[in-house]
Amino acid sequence: MHFSLPLLLALVASSNAFNTPLSAPKSHSSQSRCRSSSSLASRHLPPFLAAAATFSLASVGFPKVVEAVGQQQAATAVNVNSGGVTIMKDVIKKSAAISPTAGSVALKKSSGIPVFMVCTRWGSPFMVYGPTGRPTALYFLSPSDAHTMSQEFLQLPSMSSGRQSIHVMSTNMERALRQATAEDVPTGGIGEGDGKVETMEYKLVGGGKERWQAKQLKQSAQEKNVKKSQKLAAEQKDPSIPIFTVEGLTSKKGESLLFFSLDDLNSAWSSQKLPGSPNVEVFDFVDVLKSMEESPEAFKTVKFVSSSEAVEYKQSITKKGNNQAKLPRMR
Repeated sequence: MHFSLPLLLALVASSNAFNTPLSAPKSHSSQSRCRSSSSLASRHLPPFLAAAATFSLASVGFPKVVEAVGQQQAATAVNVNSGGVTIMKDVIKKSAAISPTAGSVALKKSSGIPVFMVCTRWGSPFMVYGPTGRPTALYFLSPSDAHTMSQEFLQLPSMSSGRQSIHVMSTNMERALRQATAEDVPTGGIGEGDGKVETMEYKLVGGGKERWQAKQLKQSAQEKNVKKSQKLAAEQKDPSIPIFTVEGLTSKKGESLLFFSLDDLNSAWSSQKLPGSPNVEVFDFVDVLKSMEESPEAFKTVKFVSSSEAVEYKQSITKKGNNQAKLPRMR
């Protein structure tokens, strides 16, 4: 059974179309605070997506990195408080609403999407302690954001000796989703006060530039429809992981394309020499995944398009390899 793109868009959410293609800002500061995201009001979603509407995409801040702790644990962690370099990221909270099963359409469709994590030379993730005190490992969709975080970790006092190295590891979204929705992983550290073994959770971080672009598209739509702007502002929050799509833009196999990069969408539109400007619609990746789980048949002819930046970065680090990933020389 095949579904048209308009029907698929209706299945995901009833968001407004955004007409104006945007150019990316020349630079994106990791200090810019992005608003928290939540799904659309459930009354505007089809029944199978209503559950996803109750799932809040919370903005969890990691505002200040100051010191490294637990370097002998399963993963390296840092404390978060009022000093140091600013890191502010939107992340997806783990939720039972998103629990892809083995062999599901959501996992199959997302298996080729590169994601990135800041790790030690041995592949253990650097962790951060958020406001709740939970150790958290982050999967970034943007390699630039992952690289920025790695540079901020390098400013930690514990890194000055040079004995600890930092790498940006690449893996795929399927692995990230499995870990983000699984049980928390013990780190080996002992929590302060309660004496319990600490557990680490995994979260996803949307690209900062893409979140900025999605916000600009939303504002542009509100300006064009002033009467509904207040209603739009109340019901539509900025997506944590934006997905960009446009009707009429398909693959050679006739698949409807969901882009992680607005720049790539605009380039694809131009390369196919389609008339006019693309009528871009923005959705949240989480809502799309939930829709895939609930209505897999509707998404068999839908394809995720990874950002070209992520694909190129993954290829570059794959060719280069990790020449430090070996045991240190015995003394």
